[in-house]
Amino acid sequence: MRVCPEAGLHERAKRDAAKGQSGTLLRAGEGGQTRLIDGATFVSDTIGLNTNREGKRPMKKKIMLGGIVLFFLFQGISLAQTTTPHQVAGFTLGKNIADHKGMVKMETSIPIRYMGYVNEVEISKIGGFKSGLIAYGNCVSPGRIVRIKLKYADSSKKFYNYLFKRFKVRFGKPTEWRGDSFHVLTAWKWSFSDQENNRISMILQHNTKDEEQKIGNSLKLTMTNLFEEERVCFERKERKAPEEPDKSNQGKGSQDPAYWDRFIPR
Repeated sequence: MRVCPEAGLHERAKRDAAKGQSGTLLRAGEGGQTRLIDGATFVSDTIGLNTNREGKRPMKKKIMLGGIVLFFLFQGISLAQTTTPHQVAGFTLGKNIADHKGMVKMETSIPIRYMGYVNEVEISKIGGFKSGLIAYGNCVSPGRIVRIKLKYADSSKKFYNYLFKRFKVRFGKPTEWRGDSFHVLTAWKWSFSDQENNRISMILQHNTKDEEQKIGNSLKLTMTNLFEEERVCFERKERKAPEEPDKSNQGKGSQDPAYWDRFIPR
């Protein structure tokens, strides 16, 4: 009596499956050389179960790995978005300038030109900074710091690039480009709103060619709503004060050459 090889293999496959030796059956199926007729459904189902079981493991690992990456990604974004700057180099927006007496030269304090509602004072020597000006209000809350402008001692582009990377790590990507189209002036602006609804702007700038701007690396941190409050207060007081008449033209006609000399270069 002649035994069919396919039938013998089929019987062996069923015995191996009953013993839990699915690996033997799976290898037989993977070879692609054996075709079982009577037990085709049984062999196909068993191989499918084994294949799916083995395929799910790497898929689960990929899903778990992706979930971990997304968690830390959003966690980093959240931290950057909730970090709102209020202070730098020992100066704090909203604090009184009197709290920083040892850090500024009060004898240098003068009103900002065309902004009589705000005074600026020079900073004393602070490590890592070449110079700086602290602006404080003199109307709503005299002495309240509304802006901090600092110039770094290192004026190199390399230092700026390092700073810019660190700024992005702490505060996220900037919200606005404030430089020129030729990148002679490099300046990025961040805008924030803190828990007390104060609006804060921060500009990090690098400039080595534009003489109209500060040369080197500089930082400007401003609480814009406090600046605005001081301006509104000052203008309200100005409107109430009587305006003095301009007496410069009295007694001089428009035909007087001496009157026009002041307006014409020579």
